[in-house]
Amino acid sequence: MSAGCGRRVLSPLRGLWGAVALLGLALCVVLTTVPGSTAAFTAQVTNTGDTVGTNRYFTCQDAVRGDGAYFAHPLDDNPPNNQATARDATLNNRPGTYRNAAAHSTLGVCPRDTSAGSTTFDGSSDYVTMPDAWTNPQTFSTEVWFRTTSAQGVLVGFSNSLLGLVSLNYDRHVYLASTGQLVFGVGSGNTTVVSPGTYTDGSWHQAVATLGSTGMRLYVDGALVASNTAVTAAQSYTGYWRFAAGPLTGWSPASGGSYFRGQLAWGAAYPTTLSASDVAVHYAAGR
Repeated sequence: MSAGCGRRVLSPLRGLWGAVALLGLALCVVLTTVPGSTAAFTAQVTNTGDTVGTNRYFTCQDAVRGDGAYFAHPLDDNPPNNQATARDATLNNRPGTYRNAAAHSTLGVCPRDTSAGSTTFDGSSDYVTMPDAWTNPQTFSTEVWFRTTSAQGVLVGFSNSLLGLVSLNYDRHVYLASTGQLVFGVGSGNTTVVSPGTYTDGSWHQAVATLGSTGMRLYVDGALVASNTAVTAAQSYTGYWRFAAGPLTGWSPASGGSYFRGQLAWGAAYPTTLSASDVAVHYAAGR
């Protein structure tokens, strides 16, 4: 009880004045123990450094838009058949196209986004193309979330052919080696960087690849896993981005196949190199 209620022992009270005194005492107790409209509280967030962290993006959509994605496909469209549209979550209106009968999946990432689910690819015929041609991208980033138990296929790639797997030029791809490791490759010399770890455990993973003046960088789940600072250029040609399939003839380490089997979500490309902190923030936005 607060000091305003008094603490002295009261003498016995009788009659009306006793009732009034007891009513006042009860009112005092209520006012000092039940919070009113002006009540406040305090809280403490404690970790090893006694600090509170922040993230500049709360959703995957905010992340791809905020860091200037050229396009970003959530791949949650529930495509009914071949030629269905893969919507663009940026404001650039650059939709993709589903090729063959890819299937919608309720499995998804980015739980704070309004979109839900992903697309399941069969590992033999399904993929998504980005119909807009891109002339000789030498500074870029690609990003995609994937889930698989199969060590095969291109997650995201670039080639001079819009359809099929027959192309004269193809590089800038991220694919799964037959060992389950992730590979990022660029250039006519087939230069690759390879992740030490494997990612065919059936869990969701984020893959980001960047090329620019600082070289090749491959990130998985928000962290840098492989790089080559000596390689700063890819092949020179006009091509098309695609997800879930791409030509891999002549590339090493070899993949178990050109088509991806599993789920993909939030595939994007950027005309800039995402920084390590950007990649980490995007990963946090998706978890």
